[in-house]
Amino acid sequence: AAVAEGPREPRLPRPTAAVVAAAAADASAAKALAAAGVQKPVSGCKRPRPAALASPDLLWECMRASSSFARRPLRQILKRPFSAEPQNLMGYHTLKYSGLVAREALDVRGLRSGSKESIELSQSHAKASRVLRPSSSVATVGLSKCPRRGLVRLDREVNAKFYRRGLLNLARQKYLKVRQSFKKKRPRPARSRRAKKATTATA
Repeated sequence: AAVAEGPREPRLPRPTAAVVAAAAADASAAKALAAAGVQKPVSGCKRPRPAALASPDLLWECMRASSSFARRPLRQILKRPFSAEPQNLMGYHTLKYSGLVAREALDVRGLRSGSKESIELSQSHAKASRVLRPSSSVATVGLSKCPRRGLVRLDREVNAKFYRRGLLNLARQKYLKVRQSFKKKRPRPARSRRAKKATTATA
């Protein structure tokens, strides 16, 4: 008795010589990058600087005493110098908060455009190639002025993505201070002393 044969599986076409050569080139390039110490970017985590750039410690030693952003007040009053860097979280001229030499810059700042006020979070770009492009090396994310939403978004960008988690508390405090600076003081009604004296005199 003849046995009924089932449907045959379609045969896949053999890869061409060009496809095989491209796959071999990609594999060799990946091995070369691994041997050079260049890591593959991870989703949700910022990538360090490329191996071709200098280390943050070396960059800090070069700009420590000659930075144009440093603001040194009278040493008798304050011994710690300030900094006017755009990505400096605390405004101190130190390696920890410096946004020019850090591999992962972090800052929370307020913006005003006419009557509109907003809060944004600035971070280093996730792609290491953007470090060589100063105009696009920083990525900004808007934060809601509502504390319940803004702090959740801040925790998601810093804590959940393992991005400078040691500065999370300082970033939260600065967010609250920036939000408080947007509040306008209510004008108090001016009280006249003469009117008070007149009322007491008539009484």
